[in-house]
Amino acid sequence: MGEGSDQGDGRPAEPPRQTRALNINITAELHKRAGRYRVDTGVTLTAQVEEALAEWLTRKGY
Repeated sequence: MGEGSDQGDGRPAEPPRQTRALNINITAELHKRAGRYRVDTGVTLTAQVEEALAEWLTRKGY
């Protein structure tokens, strides 16, 4: 196997994630709250939005 072909424990390496930009406008208050959460927890704004959107879409049946 080639270099970087596993995670060091015999499992295959995960393929790189494909991402797309999502340019949205949100309220200043929501942005401020998300920023405070990022500072307190280290969870990036991107990760917060991905999780929230995934949960919302699941609730909607998508």
